[in-house]
Amino acid sequence: MNSEKEYQEVLNKEYAGTVTTVERYINPKAVILHRCSKCEQEFYAKPIWLVGKESQRHICDMPYGDRFGVRNQYVTSRGATNKNSTGTKRKLSESVKQEIIQLAKQGLGVRQIARQLNIATGSVSYYIKKEGLG
Repeated sequence: MNSEKEYQEVLNKEYAGTVTTVERYINPKAVILHRCSKCEQEFYAKPIWLVGKESQRHICDMPYGDRFGVRNQYVTSRGATNKNSTGTKRKLSESVKQEIIQLAKQGLGVRQIARQLNIATGSVSYYIKKEGLG
């Protein structure tokens, strides 16, 4: 699948012409928007998974499968948390907290600081307010 035309041919073969791309095909691993004319659903999917991985294939009115390949009847966010895999929230070190304060004193905005330090804007805002700068 090196081109959009080749990919559409594979989709036509797999889904009898019901699934088409809405966005431009980039490569097999790039997530792009697709549309099913049968169930009128638009969904994002990786081309390589949509035609290759059984648990990720499109079935009308059904969500995708989980990481074990089990297809669920409905989509849920149950179990989704803001915690990392060890079950604890990530803590900012004192040096990062001090850097946030220094950058805020230099006049950088919350988003600029967050982008520069690769942390959430909420965390930056919290420590700036805690210091009495914002």
